Amino acid sequence: MRVQIASIAALCGAASAASAASAASVQLDFDSVADGTIITDQFVSTQNVVFSGELDNAFVSSTDPVATDLSRFFPDDEIALVSASLGTSLAQASLRIEAATGHFGSLDFDVVRRNDQDIHVHLILIDGSTQSFLIGAPGGSGLELRRWSSDDFQTSLGVRAVEIHNGGGTFGVDNLLMTFVPLPTGSALAGLGLLVVGSHRRRMA
Repeated sequence: MRVQIASIAALCGAASAASAASAASVQLDFDSVADGTIITDQFVSTQNVVFSGELDNAFVSSTDPVATDLSRFFPDDEIALVSASLGTSLAQASLRIEAATGHFGSLDFDVVRRNDQDIHVHLILIDGSTQSFLIGAPGGSGLELRRWSSDDFQTSLGVRAVEIHNGGGTFGVDNLLMTFVPLPTGSALAGLGLLVVGSHRRRMA
């Protein structure tokens, strides 16, 4: 029995390894996006990623992320994705970055935020669980541009989505580098199912 269970686990691992082997890396910035453009699902077909967000501000009509020109703050960077234009008082905001299919094997990006605001990051994992982390405010005035890497948050499971929340003031992300791990193909899953059924029948014989 133990040998048979181990064999099934090995088959599952082989399917997972095959899926990981076909993982693809893509880069995304917003340099070619017009200032003020609402960002949602424009990058599904090319980068396999969906953006969404919320903004606690009654004076802003759209809560979706908006591309905003930040060149006046960071000369080396032209466009950052933000949850609303900069200067929306102390409105709390959130930004969600989600894999349209499969999950993220890795996800790195720049975070722009006010120096007096904490950032809360929630990872939604492929098993449905959530891991939360706090990036404390550096203090002072002005804006901070910081590179965030998925290596900063250790998890043994793939990440389905990342949600970023702040305590007030707007923030954004830019220069995303993403590795996607696709869902196992139908044929791979079917083959795995047949092998498991065959193993079960041999046990019963």
